[in-house]
Amino acid sequence: MTENLNELIAELMAREPLFHRKDLGTSRMEFQAMTAPDFWEVGASGKVYDVESIWNILESRYKTNEPDD
Repeated sequence: MTENLNELIAELMAREPLFHRKDLGTSRMEFQAMTAPDFWEVGASGKVYDVESIWNILESRYKTNEPDD
């Protein structure tokens, strides 16, 4: 069990921050595969973003080829 847990933790850490890694995907279909339909995030300003807003922002970001942070 511990070995599986360590592998899971390593995988999660490799994906953080999930949406700033082009190698994990840049299309809406790839974003959808990586997130739950009820996913939401709180930005640094405290604003809450729903999953649709996040996908729209990401699509726009990757269409303009903004560099990874």
